[in-house]
Amino acid sequence: MSVEKYKATNDKDLFDEVESSNRKYVNEDTIKDIEDKLKKSREEHPLEDVENFSEIDDSEDDDSEDDDNLDEVDLEENLEDENSEDNNSEDNNSEDNNSEDNNSEDNNSEDNNSEDNNSEDNDIDEADLEEDSEDNNLEEDNVEKDLNEIDSKESDLKEDFTKNSNISKEITKDKDIPAKSSEIIIKPALKFLEDLQDPNVVYLGRKKSVLKQYGKIATAYIGKVAENQQEGKQVNIDGLNPHVIFLDGARGTGKSYLLGVIAEELARTNPYIGQIVIDPVGVFWSMKFPNRDSKELKILEEWGLKAEGLKNLKVFVPEGIVSQVSKDTYDDTFSMFPSLLTPEDWCLTFGIERFSPSGLLLEKTLESVKKGYVTGGTKDVPDVKKISAKGNHFTLEDIINCLQNNSEFQSSQKGYKPDSIRALVSRFEAARSWGIFSDSGTPLSKLSRENQLTVLDTSFLDENITALVIGILARRILSARKLLARQEAVKKYGDSTQKAEELLEIEIPPTWMYIDEAHTLIPSGNSQTPATAGIIEYVKQGRRPGCSLVFAT
Repeated sequence: MSVEKYKATNDKDLFDEVESSNRKYVNEDTIKDIEDKLKKSREEHPLEDVENFSEIDDSEDDDSEDDDNLDEVDLEENLEDENSEDNNSEDNNSEDNNSEDNNSEDNNSEDNNSEDNNSEDNDIDEADLEEDSEDNNLEEDNVEKDLNEIDSKESDLKEDFTKNSNISKEITKDKDIPAKSSEIIIKPALKFLEDLQDPNVVYLGRKKSVLKQYGKIATAYIGKVAENQQEGKQVNIDGLNPHVIFLDGARGTGKSYLLGVIAEELARTNPYIGQIVIDPVGVFWSMKFPNRDSKELKILEEWGLKAEGLKNLKVFVPEGIVSQVSKDTYDDTFSMFPSLLTPEDWCLTFGIERFSPSGLLLEKTLESVKKGYVTGGTKDVPDVKKISAKGNHFTLEDIINCLQNNSEFQSSQKGYKPDSIRALVSRFEAARSWGIFSDSGTPLSKLSRENQLTVLDTSFLDENITALVIGILARRILSARKLLARQEAVKKYGDSTQKAEELLEIEIPPTWMYIDEAHTLIPSGNSQTPATAGIIEYVKQGRRPGCSLVFAT
């Protein structure tokens, strides 16, 4: 901070400005110390305003002007004396020339004396100016020294203020830390809907209005609260309304077991829903039998539970792999129409790009099978024959025949490369071995049925084939529930007739679907499987039709 900086300020006092800036950073006691310091500085260096140094220069100019005025007065007095002497000389003619000479010498002497006096006065003025300049330089040095001390003090005060502010923040932060306790408290505390009669029973997913009307009806008892605030309270999951439940955890922590517990409990308490468990591991069929492991029996006894098997459990395996499965581990088989698959389903299952030449050929093939096509008209097969449309019920054989015989595909102008046709034919022939397609297919009402827990054992299928089964099943359930809801609405306004086979497909109750190892079906990022689109649609649109989903990963 320099003196020149404050010389340029004409409407503010230097020290007042310093005081006002310091007040932003220090408390009242510190301000008082600075005021005392400033007062002492003013007493030691009596300088009214640092910015008014120009007044010193003005006073110096005034002194010089006064000296010049004094010189002029002396000269005027000398001229008057000379005039007086001349007059006396004219009046007194008797005085001789010697007297005039003496007067002339006297005048010359007086002039010399006057010049000597003026020289001495000028010397005195120059000495005074030098002293004033030294005093001013001393005062400037002292003021600059004081200002530097103030700057240093201000910087120290700012640093102290920052430290104090940080300490204050730390103290405030420490106030929120609870006192050490032997109990671990989880914040925020878990909140449950408590039972109206028994405070030791809590609910997840159940509304207050439903609890008042139905109580514990159609709930799944899944365990007890482990947190200290509500430790030991029984936890029940609502089974009347549709839900989407996500079970996650590390390997071996009981995700699949909990999924099975929810399904078992709802199978006992809610006979008005259908339940389908997708079992890619092949373990849920054992729910038909009671627990036999000694450790499990001991734990069940501690919890006040009995080992029981489910009587309304039904296990399905793919129709084409019955010979590989023990008869004691399944009850029935399942299959599906190839016509249920969209071009996107086939492309994802076969690993084909949707808009590649093979993908476009596949789409064209499915359209030709549904609407009909023409064979022949070539050198090898000159006879032209029209193949009738199959509609929405066609087999793998129909698809393969269309690829091999459709005259449009064989055309040299509009047709496809023989290699592309052969590659697709080989893929559809391989699909026969999957064991999930048949000419009839399993009606959906056989899988989703009231008071039945269905287990689809897909442990003998590859992951992409299991994904295909799940994707098609999810779409079928959602579509059936939507149609049924509309059918019930139509009944309110008039009669409606429907075919028996259509009723078998849509006459299903509100359905809970369980998927274990879901990470293999819905991978992270932008990757997709044949199940991805169907499951996402099921979750987004399934609440109103009554579709629930429980998946573990």
